[in-house]
Amino acid sequence: MLKKIILAVLVIAVIVLGVVFRAPLVAMVRGFVAPAPGLVVSAGGDFTVNLLDPGMRRYLRVNIALQYLASRALAEELVAREPEIRHAVIKVLRAKTVDDLTTTEKVEGLRQELLAALNAVLEQGDITNIFFVDFVIQ
Repeated sequence: MLKKIILAVLVIAVIVLGVVFRAPLVAMVRGFVAPAPGLVVSAGGDFTVNLLDPGMRRYLRVNIALQYLASRALAEELVAREPEIRHAVIKVLRAKTVDDLTTTEKVEGLRQELLAALNAVLEQGDITNIFFVDFVIQ
């Protein structure tokens, strides 16, 4: 009789633990079977724009790279919507003056502004980071 009670308690304990820890256990198993997508860095393009300075004699030349979670749909969207993406970047860059780009903090602000502008255009995913590969003011 004591063995049956112990066995019944163990069965109930296993069922309760299975219910309580099911989601974390399933997530862990899925992580082993299909690992999370990695980050991809792809070329964002070269941009040369006049800055918003008196006489429009100053310009900015940048080359950016885009980082995002590996997604075929997002990669295809980046190619398909390249004109819209380029327009969004140029629109942000042309609104800047030389003074807007003189410090590291201001360039970081520009990076965040570009990130928001690009993600507003995209529907299949988000850009997680933008890197300036080249950044020249003349």
